[in-house]
Amino acid sequence: MAAQCGAPAVQADAGIDQVSPERAPLDGLPDTSPQTYRRWAWPGLCAVLALLSGSVWLAGRSGDWAWQPIGWPGQAGLLWSAPLAPESGVQWVAGALALLVLAVLGQVLDAGPRAALAALLAWPLGTAGLGLWPAITSHAGMSGQLCGLWAVLGVHAVARAAVRPWGLAMLAMLAAKLLTDQAWWHPVGYDPAWGDNLHYAAHLSGALAGLASAWAVQAAASRNGHR
Repeated sequence: MAAQCGAPAVQADAGIDQVSPERAPLDGLPDTSPQTYRRWAWPGLCAVLALLSGSVWLAGRSGDWAWQPIGWPGQAGLLWSAPLAPESGVQWVAGALALLVLAVLGQVLDAGPRAALAALLAWPLGTAGLGLWPAITSHAGMSGQLCGLWAVLGVHAVARAAVRPWGLAMLAMLAAKLLTDQAWWHPVGYDPAWGDNLHYAAHLSGALAGLASAWAVQAAASRNGHR
């Protein structure tokens, strides 16, 4: 009778959960929401770089992928490939561990697609900057690009009030490292811990490329009205 008078019918079985179709979970299917892509953009990039670098070393192609000031257009591909060419297994492990730290730190700082874009822009620029130092005639390894990724995260964090102290601390640490390297005076230096010459110029070039790319991406996002 209640139903005939227009009163709403009540579901008698309280054990049946009512879930709206638009909010119902799709069991067994991956989450493809934009938020998921945003969350995994930075750590995904770090993982891809580590895997590519390991593949180059295992294939024994590091020497072929090393950067040399051979002029254009032959140098274009080497700008991308040289950081992915570790000179030894130890160098690859060190780079992979550094990328792991950067991936976790990026998750903590909520680095998303814009930070990943800045990192990709800085990747070849850091290598291209080595042309400013004639003393460097060949380069392989991602030490400079790791400084660039650190710089990108620092700028990303500084732009967000909630994590700004993290960003300021990261940029201060980067500045201290670069001052210690003194690449402008000593672009190449012997490090007894590694038993080899290190290209301090790559650290400076990569860091500057990371800073410039991150600020450029932040400025473009601000002009478009996005944080």
